[in-house]
Amino acid sequence: LRVVMTTTSDWSRLTVPAGDTIVKSQGGLTAGSSSNVAVSAESLFLGGKTGGATATVQYDLLLTTDGVSDGAWQITKGWGQSTQVDIYNVNDLANPVLLASQNDVEARGDAKTFVIAGQAESQGGPLSAGTVGPRKVFAWYAPWYTKSSWKLWPETVRTDKPTVPYDTGNQADVARVVDQASSAGIDGFLASWQGTEGIGAYSDPKFRTLLNEANQRQNFSVAVYLETRVANATHSSACLPDIACQPDPAYVEQWIEYVVQNFGNSPAYTKMDKKMPDGTIKNVPVIILYWAGDTTRDARQNGDLSPDQWERIFANLHARGIDAFYIADSVDPSYLRVFDGLNSYNPAVFSNISWFASTRSVDTKTYSLLADPTAQRKLWVGTVVPGEDTTKMNNPGVILPRNGGSLYSYMWDTMLTGNPDWMMVTSWNEYNENTHIESSMNYGSTYLDLTRTYAQRYKSGTTSQRMTVTKDRVYWADYSSYESGRLSVDFRVSNNDISSAGAVSVTQAEGDSGVVCVSSMPLPLGDIGPGSSSIITVRWSVPVGVGTFMARLWAQYTTASGTTGYYPEVPPG
Repeated sequence: LRVVMTTTSDWSRLTVPAGDTIVKSQGGLTAGSSSNVAVSAESLFLGGKTGGATATVQYDLLLTTDGVSDGAWQITKGWGQSTQVDIYNVNDLANPVLLASQNDVEARGDAKTFVIAGQAESQGGPLSAGTVGPRKVFAWYAPWYTKSSWKLWPETVRTDKPTVPYDTGNQADVARVVDQASSAGIDGFLASWQGTEGIGAYSDPKFRTLLNEANQRQNFSVAVYLETRVANATHSSACLPDIACQPDPAYVEQWIEYVVQNFGNSPAYTKMDKKMPDGTIKNVPVIILYWAGDTTRDARQNGDLSPDQWERIFANLHARGIDAFYIADSVDPSYLRVFDGLNSYNPAVFSNISWFASTRSVDTKTYSLLADPTAQRKLWVGTVVPGEDTTKMNNPGVILPRNGGSLYSYMWDTMLTGNPDWMMVTSWNEYNENTHIESSMNYGSTYLDLTRTYAQRYKSGTTSQRMTVTKDRVYWADYSSYESGRLSVDFRVSNNDISSAGAVSVTQAEGDSGVVCVSSMPLPLGDIGPGSSSIITVRWSVPVGVGTFMARLWAQYTTASGTTGYYPEVPPG
C-alpha cells in the first residue's frame, strides 16, 4: 500500500488494522519539516513539528495480513489542526488505485476510524517474493590443517580435536571428512580462502584439494568464503585502523578474478543464475565476501568497504567479463543494493536472534518488491552456531556456552522462523573459535546428530519454531486487582514440534514502561504434547498512567532427546 499523510498538527499517527503488520517500508518526508518520522510494525508516525505548519510524508508499505476482511484504520493527532490521509493499492506499482481519502479535522485529540474493504486492499496480491531453488545446508570450512595441528598443547587455543585427526591437503583425509558431512545432511562447504600469498599459500592449494574431492561426487559442492579483511599487502587486519591493514579494493578485485578463473568452471563449484545488467541470465560461481561492511560503524576502524566501493569492484570485474553471485557477510541491508544476497558469519552475538532472523530475511527476500522492482530476487542465508569460546585467542574474547546442544537447537529453531533460502553452519572445523560441529574428542557425534535432524526438517519445509508463546487474554482478575494495578495476562505456550515437550515452564518475564512481573518464577505447565498448547497466567504491577507495555517471556522445556530447549532464547544471566 502507498500512504500519503499531510498534517498541520504537531503530531499525527496512522495505525493499520488489527491483524495487519508492516514488514517493510520505503519513503519519507516529501514536504515541510519534521524531526520525528517513523514507521513501526503497526503504524506510521509524523511528529516533532510546530502546530500549524504543514508537512507531508509518503511511504510505500509492504504488509502481511491474517486475512482479507475489512480493516479498521485509525488516525490520531494532536489537538486542533487537521490530518489528511490518502491510501492507495500499489500491488501494481505502475497503476496506483486510491482506496481511501480521509481528513481528520476534529478540534480535540479523538481518534478517527475508517474502514477499507479487505478485498480492495488485497487486490493484485498477495505478492510473491519468488524462489531461488532448493534449500541447501552448507558448513563453513577451515582448509589449513595438517596432522600436527591437532596437538593440544596448553598454550594453544585448541582444546579439542577431531575424533580422527586429518590433513586438509590429503585427498583421502578430505574424502573421509566430506563423507561425514554428507551423512549429517550437509550439501557443501563454504571454505575460507585468503589469496595465494601469506596464509593463502596454505588455503589456496588446500581449497583445490577440497574442490577436487567434491568433483568426484554428485551431491556435494563447495564455494569460496573470501576473507576480505586480509585482502591487502600485509595479509593481516591486526594493525587496524592503520591504512596498511585496510582491505585494498585492488586486492579484493584480483582475488575475485582469481577465484572465478581458477575455480568457477569446476563441476562441483557452487553456482547460481544471475541477472546481468543487460537483463540476460548467466550461470555464475557463488562467492561469499566475509566482513563485507556495515554503514552504521566506523569503516576505517573495522576494515569495512562501503556499498559504493563494492559497486566499483563488481563493475570493473564485469567490464572484464568476470561475474559472480556475490553474497555479503553483513547485517546491513543497504548492501543489498549491490550484492545478490546476505549472510552473517555468526549472528549468535546479537542479543535478539529472533528479531535478526525475521527482519533480515524479510529485508533480503522482499528487496525487489519495494526497493528495486527490476532487481533479481535476493538470497538469504541463515546461520547457526553450536557455541563459541575465543577467550584463548582474544582478550577478553567471547564465550557462548553450548549447554549440551541446547544453544544449537535454539539457533536452528529460531533461524528457521525466517524461512531462509540456504542455511550455513558456523562451523565445520573452526577449532580456534570452538564453533566446530564435526565428530570430536569432547563432543563425539552430538552436533552431527543434531545437524542431521535439523537439516532434514529444514529441507522438508518444516520451519516453524518448536516452541512459541503468544498473548491470549488481558484482564483485571477482580476490582481489587484493578485498584492495585495488578493486571493478569494469559499467555498461550504452544508446542509446534512433532514430539512432546516435557516439563515446560515459564522461567522469566519482563515488562517495560515501569511494569514489573509479580508472579513467582518458575511457572510450571507440565508436558505439552505435539501440536498442543497450554495457558499460563502471569501477573504484572502496572503503574498509574501506563496504557500499553511490551512483555517478554522465556520458556524452558525438555526435548525428546533429553536436552534442554529454550524460547525465545537463553534468558539474561
